[in-house]
Amino acid sequence: MAKVIYSSRQALAAAMPGEIKIEAPSTDKDADVVVHPGALTYLNDSQQSFFDRYGDDIFYGMLIFPVFGSALAGLATYLRRDTRTRRLRLLQRVLDLVRKAHAAQSLEALEQLQVEADNLVIAIIHQGEREEFEETVRMSFAFALDQLRFAIAARRTAILDHATETGDSAAKSAANPAGKAAAA
Repeated sequence: MAKVIYSSRQALAAAMPGEIKIEAPSTDKDADVVVHPGALTYLNDSQQSFFDRYGDDIFYGMLIFPVFGSALAGLATYLRRDTRTRRLRLLQRVLDLVRKAHAAQSLEALEQLQVEADNLVIAIIHQGEREEFEETVRMSFAFALDQLRFAIAARRTAILDHATETGDSAAKSAANPAGKAAAA
């Protein structure tokens, strides 16, 4: 308000007949009339613009906030790396089960591998619920689980075929004991 009055005092004097004296009040501390702090700032010509007042804060803020942003990005990458490590461990467990399936010697061992595979599928599904898997990750898990399923089925077939062949040769030797003695 003080700015408007003091800047337009000449226009007011010209518009109004008579003598108009608009003078600045005394800005001394012991003056009769206390001057408003905003008027005092205007009268002493110590007004600051927005950038005069906050320019340094903006400058230092622009230097400091990217550091915090980089720290947050680093933390997010660290946390994401942990989930990537968990996914790789699950995938490695599937591949280890494939190797064990190829080396299994009995149907009981294959049944145990099947139980481990089922538990691993449950673990993969639970992890998939906690985090969004990318398409390539889903394809990797699907491919590895298919390989595990095929390895278990192939090894089961091989063990059953071997048991059938062993059973047929035992039955033949039991049926012809005299031929075995004559050949000896």
